[in-house]
Amino acid sequence: MAEQTWIATEGIVTTCRYQCRGLSTLAFGFQTGERFRIAFDYYAHGRLYSDEFQSPVAIPQNERIPVTYNPLHPEQNSRSHGAVVKTTRRPS
Repeated sequence: MAEQTWIATEGIVTTCRYQCRGLSTLAFGFQTGERFRIAFDYYAHGRLYSDEFQSPVAIPQNERIPVTYNPLHPEQNSRSHGAVVKTTRRPS
C-alpha cells in the first residue's frame, strides 16, 4: 500500500504563552527546553482546525507558520504530537 502524502498549508499563531519548566516536568514527566505553548489555526478541506505545540522560542501572534496535515485525518498535523485536544469548526 502506498504511503499517504501530507498536504502543506500555513497556520496562523493565535497565542503564545510562556510556561515554566516545572509545569512541563509535572505535565509530561520529563524536562524539556521548550518553554512556549503556541496555539495556531489552519485550514484543511474547507474547515478550520486549531491545535497547540511547544516551542523553545516565542512565535508572535498572527505569525504564519508552515504546517502539513494528513488528508485522510486533517486534524493530524506536523506541529502536534497528538497530546493536545484539537478542535475543528467551519470558517466564519
